[in-house]
Amino acid sequence: MKASDYLGEYEDYLKGLRLKAGTIRSKLRGVLFFEESFLKGGKEDLRETEEKDFLRFAGFLKERKLSTGTINHYLSAVRQFFTYLYKNDLILQPVGDLVPSVKTVSREKAIFTVEEISRFLDSIETNLRDRVFFELLYSSGLRCSEALNLQWKEINFKSRKLIVEQGKGDRDRYVPFSRAASFFLKSWKRVSYTGAESYLFPGLYRGHLTYACMKVRFTQYLTESGIEKKRLTIHSIRHSCATHLLEAGADVRYVSELLGHRNMETTVRYTHPTEESQRKAYRMYHPRENGYYRELDEEYEAELDTLHKKFQEREAFVRRYVRKG
Repeated sequence: MKASDYLGEYEDYLKGLRLKAGTIRSKLRGVLFFEESFLKGGKEDLRETEEKDFLRFAGFLKERKLSTGTINHYLSAVRQFFTYLYKNDLILQPVGDLVPSVKTVSREKAIFTVEEISRFLDSIETNLRDRVFFELLYSSGLRCSEALNLQWKEINFKSRKLIVEQGKGDRDRYVPFSRAASFFLKSWKRVSYTGAESYLFPGLYRGHLTYACMKVRFTQYLTESGIEKKRLTIHSIRHSCATHLLEAGADVRYVSELLGHRNMETTVRYTHPTEESQRKAYRMYHPRENGYYRELDEEYEAELDTLHKKFQEREAFVRRYVRKG
């Protein structure tokens, strides 16, 4: 009993859950990776699966130099696969519960400052398509996959809104885009439009551009703009959009809706203040820093000294009055 013997049925099951095609492929890939590890361990029959086989699989994934997030994704895919087998009486024990998770190391998300994102976007001078793509990511807080899947029928220039159909979590949402993005979009439409249902960013052969292609472009423009900040990724543009909106005073509920988050707590975790915004907030709100606080100059010290003397005189008067009383 091999895992690959049940992939067809399992794929149909996942399709029944209305998962995206890419998600299904990724889950099936995880199962195939497990089978490869399982066979290397000298086993073939899934009914003989033990906890040590899952531990070996986790080590197998680490040897492939995958990120912690990716490893946990494949482990979760295998856990779900074995749960499916157990619920359909294909194995006798719920061994899926034995699949481990790899501890993730939290790393601070890197974002652009307002000046840096402007410099990055302005560095894209000769490729109109790329300028449109990255302008949309920043103006609308789109995920890379959401931008790549956009079709012209989903763009409304009159209201300056676009619709993200079946975004993450299978939620449609309407998202505004900036005047700058609208300007570049209109220019791009004049040279690339082939129909309402055509992609904004068509691929060379069929479909749309890939994430891998735009990742290369992102790295290229980041270098050309002279920004050397570490851990910046394409996704940092979405982070930056959200953070800059919150710093400017936007309601977290609006930003949450813009990003397509179901829970506002996700939005709060997703963003973080920049060093400059912390300084601004400190200067604005701290009682010793804001405009209502007077710097300690000689004139102010003299006023304080006079006030102190008045308090002393009043205190002496009260003492005399109390003694006489």
